[in-house]
Amino acid sequence: MTEDLAKKYGWKIGDHIPLMTRTTQLHGSSTWEFDVVGTFDDSDIGGGREKILINFSYYNEGRQSARTP
Repeated sequence: MTEDLAKKYGWKIGDHIPLMTRTTQLHGSSTWEFDVVGTFDDSDIGGGREKILINFSYYNEGRQSARTP
């Protein structure tokens, strides 16, 4: 996640955070849980200050529909 987003919510490396999404998990919940493993500066990416990068394999295996093989 960006440093700005971590500061906004008071998150730090090692925190376990819930994120509500429109994507339903296999067990029916739309709240996903992630561990904060680092932050980045968005100067190379652009387009806003609030971004989170997630592990796609975790997301893909856990979502109820439209999984990628």
